[in-house]
Amino acid sequence: MIEVSRRLSAFVPLKEYCTFSLGPDNHDYIEVCEWANMEGYDIDIEDRQGSKHIKLTYGQFLALKKAIKKLEKQERV
Repeated sequence: MIEVSRRLSAFVPLKEYCTFSLGPDNHDYIEVCEWANMEGYDIDIEDRQGSKHIKLTYGQFLALKKAIKKLEKQERV
C-alpha cells in the first residue's frame, strides 16, 4: 500500500541567525521537516561548509533540546 502525506516543514534563512555560516551567496538555510509518521525530524542545513543532513527521532530531539537548555543555564568560568 502506498500512502501520500503532507509533511510539516519550517524553512529558515540563516542570514539573521548565524554570521559564521554565511556563504558567498548568502543563501544558507536550515530546514526542519517532520516525518510522515510524526516520530521524528529531518534537519537539512546548507552553509559555506556544505550540506548537512540530520535525522532525529522525537525522543532524541527532546533530549537534545533538554541538553542545550542545561548548558545555557550553566555559569561560564
